[in-house]
Amino acid sequence: VYYYISRGVISDAALNTLFCGYGAEYSPLCNGDTREYRNFLTTDIMKMKAQTFALLKSQLNPFYDRKISIIHWYDSAEHVIKIDTAPVSVEAISNWKSGSRSIEKELKKAGLTSPTYSFALGLVSNPSDASATMLTKGADKPTPLATLAEVQTRHLSELLQLRSFVESSHMPSPFGNAIISAFKSHPASPAEFHDTLFIALEL
Repeated sequence: VYYYISRGVISDAALNTLFCGYGAEYSPLCNGDTREYRNFLTTDIMKMKAQTFALLKSQLNPFYDRKISIIHWYDSAEHVIKIDTAPVSVEAISNWKSGSRSIEKELKKAGLTSPTYSFALGLVSNPSDASATMLTKGADKPTPLATLAEVQTRHLSELLQLRSFVESSHMPSPFGNAIISAFKSHPASPAEFHDTLFIALEL
């Protein structure tokens, strides 16, 4: 949980909402009076919140497996977050293992010091490499991750699958391929651009 917070995947506000069972959605500076914005809050954002809390609950004591409601500034009714509405279940990302390619060697070849979204997607961009990262049922327990780069790459890979940038086959989805194509066209783009592009495609 602390690792996800340090990476900015989960905020302290999400933890506070989980602990008390309620969250508040406050009015933005523009007042948020449009129907489109309010629909966005009760549909797309609720799915993202469902996935966030599903991820959190999977790592915490069952004590925290409770109902979570969101209250919006314009409506006193409680909107219950339904964990089963998450686009990809937490269980679906439990079948990752180390592939046949060395993370450290691939980072050096790419001229990177740490993994990025496009780097993680590039490692599974062809069927043979993608299938090598899939842990089949009944298989022996995978070898533990040994380096920081391996942990970071695995985290990015699972996050990309949770957000539907990677399919169940571990191949990049069309959105994942869009990230790969963007950085092939602009390889000198700063690292911060990865987060910007990721958020833009999310929305």
